[in-house]
Amino acid sequence: MIYRSRHLSPAPDRGAALGELVGDALDHGRRHRITGALLVADDVFVQVLEGEEDAVRSLYCRIELDPRHEAVTVLQTGMTERVFPCWSMATVSDDGGPDPTTTPAQHAVLDLMRGAARPG
Repeated sequence: MIYRSRHLSPAPDRGAALGELVGDALDHGRRHRITGALLVADDVFVQVLEGEEDAVRSLYCRIELDPRHEAVTVLQTGMTERVFPCWSMATVSDDGGPDPTTTPAQHAVLDLMRGAARPG
């Protein structure tokens, strides 16, 4: 699943809030065998969640209810194989900078994420 949301932390507090959010995501992902990638561009999140369907849906429901997010929107579902099987939840660059990617499939998904993060 790929979703997009807006992060509601005020700009001065955003760094600390994002650190806490990423830490929570890593911990939850490891416990529930969810992998993926997170792109943060200003106040926009675009995230890939991969794993067992029930675990991914449950996590998505938690994100929808999380008061740190608004305008949570599913962009894509139905991926049959993990694109990021070794990434417990990598944070990727929003500007096309270097990523820890190794495959064409990963590059394609990251390009989609970057496009979804752009305003407009």
